[in-house]
Amino acid sequence: MATTDPLTGISNRQRVLDDLDVAVETARRDGAWLGVCEVDLDHFKQVNDTHGHDIGDLVLVTVAERLSARLQEGELLGRVGGEEFLLGMPRLDLAEAAARAEDFRGAVEALPAALPDGSALAVTASFGVAATYGSRCSVETLRSAADRALYEAKAGGRNAVRTTEVGLSE
Repeated sequence: MATTDPLTGISNRQRVLDDLDVAVETARRDGAWLGVCEVDLDHFKQVNDTHGHDIGDLVLVTVAERLSARLQEGELLGRVGGEEFLLGMPRLDLAEAAARAEDFRGAVEALPAALPDGSALAVTASFGVAATYGSRCSVETLRSAADRALYEAKAGGRNAVRTTEVGLSE
């Protein structure tokens, strides 16, 4: 079974979710924090509609490279669909995970994607971060919380990081 996204070269959906399952179990066992971040490229449909799918693919590869270059030891990254990525940040509380997400957001925004004709395309992304301690919740619960925060980032104007903490009872 393939574990790498063929376009971006990072973990595919199944691999990153499997790795995140392990991170949840580790956080539970060790009584540690776990941060999860849902990432969605802003206005990506417009990129495909305006510039074509080849340029859209180039943007996805560029973003995957930028996110990968910023990963710290133990952090997880995968493409979970379309223009959506998932980050796992073991041992980071909500404030630390939000700071990491801001670092990733800035890296995506900092340099435009270089197009084949020599022009550049500005790219931004929205980030939703959730964190839990001594995880008693599932990957699905963490992702759902991060997704709610992501929608807050989108609703608030995009190119932003929003957070939510997942309680022990969830």
